[in-house]
Amino acid sequence: MNEISIILIEDHDLTRMGLKAALQSQSGLKVIGEAANATQGMKLLETAKPDVAVVDNAMCDLIFRNKCVELKRITIVAIKPKTDGMS
Repeated sequence: MNEISIILIEDHDLTRMGLKAALQSQSGLKVIGEAANATQGMKLLETAKPDVAVVDNAMCDLIFRNKCVELKRITIVAIKPKTDGMS
């Protein structure tokens, strides 16, 4: 079985570390790169050529989505932090 290559684009270090640990604990998934902002993420998309990009919803705009289509059919998983009930 081929591994699914994943990049993480998330500006919160703890969230990114947690996602990486959770994803890499699953067989068949491999995190091949991480970015802490959209600029780094765009560069990473071009160089790493992942199968999946897990992206902070705040960074997942139309330009980003179009870049994914331009490079290759990359699946985008947008994540949004839960804000209600938090201080």
